Amino acid sequence: MACVAWSGLAARVTQSSRRDHLDFLFGVLADPGGTLTDWGRLPRSCNWTDIACGRGPADRRCVTQLVLSDRGIHGFLSPALGRLSVLVVFDLSSNAFAGEDVIPSGIRLLQQLYYLDLSANRLSGGIPERLFCNCSTLQYMDLAGDIPYAAECRLPSLRYILLWSNKLSGPIPLALPNSLILEWVDSETNYRAAKLPSQVFDRLPWLQYLYLSYNNLSTHDGNTNLDPFFRSLRNCTRLQELELAANGLGGKLPSFIGELSCSFQQIHLEDNAISGSIPPNIICNI
Repeated sequence: MACVAWSGLAARVTQSSRRDHLDFLFGVLADPGGTLTDWGRLPRSCNWTDIACGRGPADRRCVTQLVLSDRGIHGFLSPALGRLSVLVVFDLSSNAFAGEDVIPSGIRLLQQLYYLDLSANRLSGGIPERLFCNCSTLQYMDLAGDIPYAAECRLPSLRYILLWSNKLSGPIPLALPNSLILEWVDSETNYRAAKLPSQVFDRLPWLQYLYLSYNNLSTHDGNTNLDPFFRSLRNCTRLQELELAANGLGGKLPSFIGELSCSFQQIHLEDNAISGSIPPNIICNI
């Protein structure tokens, strides 16, 4: 596994650097805070702003972290990012990276990546369905913004998946249980128009936080039956927060709701069409 020399990051250093090294700055159109000013100027790339290095193949110093969050950077993502073969943390959140279909396919080569955050940018377009399939170490993925989620492959280490405020439509992905140790699922504020699933969350025993508010979800039997969904939460014994607000959900709260997780701290069901009384056992008697 090669370790990329970051001396070639500066897009305007030499023609040789453009050919032989990763050229991240090629896609940068504006850097109003001057964050990248020292990139390519200092002799050691590990001393450049927002770069951290660690031990790579053959004991070489390699870039392991690229964190440029909230820097006001404008531009496009370089397809050469996949050449950072030992990158473990990649955070470009809260900038102004833009364009369609701009998540480089090279990300699938980052087989040691465990933290990915591209949220709060101006990205749009689809994610190739198998883009993250080789990222078996990925634990945290935040793609909040305008990025539809289409990945349906196994991510065995994934614990946090944040997809809020996207333009997602259709049902909750049935492939979520492929990531058996998921703890946090956030798909709030999307365009989902489907039934609350009854065969997804029953296979996620480690789930602690589930946020599905502000979609267009419905319950079973013509939006009249909440039982199948709530029964699917019986195995989620660590569940602490459940948010289903503003979906237009119909039906009555099932009497067995008190048999669910005694770890509940918050349940948000406001702005729905739920009828009937609140079951008296909704709070566990500990």
